Amino acid sequence: ELFDSYTPYTRPVLDEETAVQLTVDIALRQIIELDEKNQHIKCTLWVRKYWKDEYLGWDPNDYGALDVINADTTKIWVPDILFYNTIDVLETTTTAEITSH
Repeated sequence: ELFDSYTPYTRPVLDEETAVQLTVDIALRQIIELDEKNQHIKCTLWVRKYWKDEYLGWDPNDYGALDVINADTTKIWVPDILFYNTIDVLETTTTAEITSH
């Protein structure tokens, strides 16, 4: 029901003149390798992105007080974030937690 008329290719704002407010949180999870001479670091990061999607919302009272769901990120709009000065991105895992608004 939530995704019936939803498209992940449209910016998640009702007014096209409105900017999407994005917060990015980066947490260092693990340092795998450090090469001081060449100034390279291999590490594992958690990158969390927060924004309001005006097209995704529900009344938790209609769904047994359910106010958070997990979703496949291929089914929702996700901002394009690229890291500069990277040598290689080995693996990415993406999950989405959607909160009612």
